[in-house]
Amino acid sequence: MLIVDDIHSYYDKSHVLEGVTLQVNPGELVTLLGRNGAGKTTTLRSILGVVCPRKGQIRFNGQDMVGRKIFEIAREGLALVPEHRGIFRLLSVEENLRIAQRKSSRWQLEDVYGMFPRLKERRKNAGHALSGGEQQMLAIARALLNDPKLLILDEPTEGLAPVIVDELVKILRKIKDDGLPVLLVEQNLMVCDKLADRHYVLEQGRVVYEGSAADFRANPTIKNRYLALSA
Repeated sequence: MLIVDDIHSYYDKSHVLEGVTLQVNPGELVTLLGRNGAGKTTTLRSILGVVCPRKGQIRFNGQDMVGRKIFEIAREGLALVPEHRGIFRLLSVEENLRIAQRKSSRWQLEDVYGMFPRLKERRKNAGHALSGGEQQMLAIARALLNDPKLLILDEPTEGLAPVIVDELVKILRKIKDDGLPVLLVEQNLMVCDKLADRHYVLEQGRVVYEGSAADFRANPTIKNRYLALSA
């Protein structure tokens, strides 16, 4: 599915990623963890072609992604739900959804309305009139309509109330159960613990830990060393 092999990415002369390697297999939900500045977002940008790695390989379904244009990578089925959500604030909920809809997608408008009933209730409301949680639901629903082969989420629960976070966890679990692989960047370890099959931890642009959900849960040293705010 997705194979990232020893990528080195830069911003000008700043060497941000120093040999990041990770993999997402079919049907998996994999998390990418690390404190602020560890290189998580740069890893996503490298996968999606926003940043072009100067060394290493990125392959998706057997196709080389390095050096390809952003829209070409998107056409292969890599769908990002960005941290800022990226919805069109002056368009209605339904307009936001319809501009992304593909006939080939396994999820159609009524499917996402069934998954996100709140969006159906507010389908005529403008994007700027939605709460933060509703905007996040809209961003995920829009990505699903675009027929993704891999869903990439950047901090989807940041700033949301616990009741909305619980709702998003249920939705992401259903997406995973439907067989769509997910690469998740997330600070909320409780969310990660409920959803992930495997975890990667980044520190200063390097992968310092890879393990199954069970191994990660049983290893508090990793959390204390690389993820705790006091570390």
